[in-house]
Amino acid sequence: MTFEDRYGWLDRLLHRTAFRAGTAQHALSDVENILYRDTLSSISVDDPVFITALPRSGTTIVLRLLWNTGRFASHTYQDMPFLLCPLFWDRFSDQFDGGTQTTERAHGDGLQVSGKSPEAFEEMIWKHFWPDAYRGRCIQPWSDDDHDPAFDTFYESHMRKVVAVRRDAPSADLRYLSKNNLNIARLGALPRPLEAGTFVVPFRAPFQQAASMLQQHERFLQLHDDDDFVREYMEAIGHHEFGHGLRPVNFDGWVDDAPEPTSLAFWVRYWIAAYQHVLAHADENTVLLSYDRLVDEPRTALSRLADLISVDPSALTGQADQLRPPRSHSVETAALSSETRRRAAALHETLKQRAPFDLGSSLLFFRSALRALMLQRFYETLSTLRARWTRFTESPMGAWVRTGLRWLFVGGIVAYLAYELTTIGWGEVARALPVTPWFYVLLLLMYGTLPLTEAVLYGTAWGAQYRDLLPVLFRKRVLNNDVLGYSGEAYFYLWARRETNLGTGTVLRTVKDNVVISSVASTSVAFGLLAVFFLTGQIELLRQYLPSEAYTLGAGVAVLIILVSAVVAFRRSILSLPSSLLGLFAAGHIARFVLNNGLQVTQWAVVIPEVSAGTWITLLALYIVVQQVPFVPSRGLVFMSAGVGLSGPLQIPEAPLASMLLAQSLLDRGLNFLVYTGTTAAEAVGDDVEELDDLSIPEEMG
Repeated sequence: MTFEDRYGWLDRLLHRTAFRAGTAQHALSDVENILYRDTLSSISVDDPVFITALPRSGTTIVLRLLWNTGRFASHTYQDMPFLLCPLFWDRFSDQFDGGTQTTERAHGDGLQVSGKSPEAFEEMIWKHFWPDAYRGRCIQPWSDDDHDPAFDTFYESHMRKVVAVRRDAPSADLRYLSKNNLNIARLGALPRPLEAGTFVVPFRAPFQQAASMLQQHERFLQLHDDDDFVREYMEAIGHHEFGHGLRPVNFDGWVDDAPEPTSLAFWVRYWIAAYQHVLAHADENTVLLSYDRLVDEPRTALSRLADLISVDPSALTGQADQLRPPRSHSVETAALSSETRRRAAALHETLKQRAPFDLGSSLLFFRSALRALMLQRFYETLSTLRARWTRFTESPMGAWVRTGLRWLFVGGIVAYLAYELTTIGWGEVARALPVTPWFYVLLLLMYGTLPLTEAVLYGTAWGAQYRDLLPVLFRKRVLNNDVLGYSGEAYFYLWARRETNLGTGTVLRTVKDNVVISSVASTSVAFGLLAVFFLTGQIELLRQYLPSEAYTLGAGVAVLIILVSAVVAFRRSILSLPSSLLGLFAAGHIARFVLNNGLQVTQWAVVIPEVSAGTWITLLALYIVVQQVPFVPSRGLVFMSAGVGLSGPLQIPEAPLASMLLAQSLLDRGLNFLVYTGTTAAEAVGDDVEELDDLSIPEEMG
């Protein structure tokens, strides 16, 4: 089956869209981290296995052998093309890929694959973080200068997500498994998440492996000529091994004087450079695996491999009858220099001697066993500490400590807000304050629209009194605006778990659905306004205040399209509340969004009445776009700067506009301080809320 048969026009469109939306996928991955925080935190990725080598060495066979043990989680074809956000894509990937129907893979080597087959897709993550590394004619080995803490965090979280997607039950104990040929380029400077792993590096006899690589290179040159999507697909997933997309790893500068890749000499020299690099950086975590030995003595080799990576030997030796010798190639070594032949043969002998299939290398097995024992002790200790902490918190002393920690948190927030107020020049603010009282009336109305709307929505959903929810919802607004985005949702979630009888899942699903619907409502309007600005030619007014890089703005738009389309098309998978409640939440947020922005235009108009309503609506459009389009940093400051910058083209008096926007921003901070301290103090001296002890989610509203 050809690529054309396997990937129809719709599949190609989906893949091309995803390949160009790496930033959007990264943003969705961040959303996954929030929604699945509890699930991901419970997954251990302390003992991964990484299979890496030059191609045609047996990496795919080893991957399948380990995968078939049922002890590992790895990427599969179903993770494509939204690989960076696997939890999100897993919800509906079955609708695009049948899953179990097998076809021969593009290499033409007889290996059958299906949507459920494990495969090497992990390089897409590396390519997302280091795109420049792949743009030259070769790839340089990683160095200490390439370390990126953001990658470390993302990769470790991604490993947990792959385990979460692959396991059949929450209690399933799976280890992360990766096949990535380019990881041999990182052996000398491993990122932190890879340091704890075991590296399995297969190798074959040099001339046979080189001949196989040459054959694949010639095959993919033809495939790329016949179908440009093949090359686009392979390069997008980081497979630069063959064809027109070839990017060899430049180990020790060997590419500088390399022959043409259409010659056997190129691939033999590549083999020498690569495995010399492997030997130079192999340590006790590296398992060199002779593929020839594996197929000649499968049970012995598989049993030893199982010991080295801490797997039940029977799970591997039971697959011994699946191993077959690779295809043999007729190799004309006379075209190679005697020095090249000598170096390749000597290196092959060294690799075979270093391959750990003798008693002298048993140290690695004991080290792995010791590490497994230490991990088991660690988790037992952690479980014991958690049980002791639960008993302590239920005691009188524990209750006192919990109360103290809670007030310490409140005190920290209040101190932070108070510090922010000290940085404001209140004399300047006083001189800039508008004189009309309607400015302040409208400011208070706008301040309360979100908490009041959410009090009605949550109160209706949970059967709670609106007034009981208002104080915490006002504090949620403060935390989101002045401390950290979405910290208010986390605070409200913890408060609801503590103060209501609703279960953890019910609270989390309601908060999640509210966030999703609110975002979709507001971003849909923002995207519509942005489209209107493009169509009417007014985009020039916004251009200097939006991201200058086209791909950044495009990524923001892509996020909006993906989020809105996904929520609409797959609402049953993404959203959890009854449809009647979802409709109420959507109507409430749209009404709140319209009302709040109507009040905003009215406030500006009463302060500077000589400006036309159409002008204020244009400024409002800019305000909405800046607030909602992703990847626009420091939105408040951007809008203040943009508003003043547009005062000339929009014919708005600059000084009154600047004073009004400054006063509005700073008074909002002052209100945040008063509201947070006031509601906290009021709850501290008030009675406990008994009405929140009998709440529930209705199955459907009449």
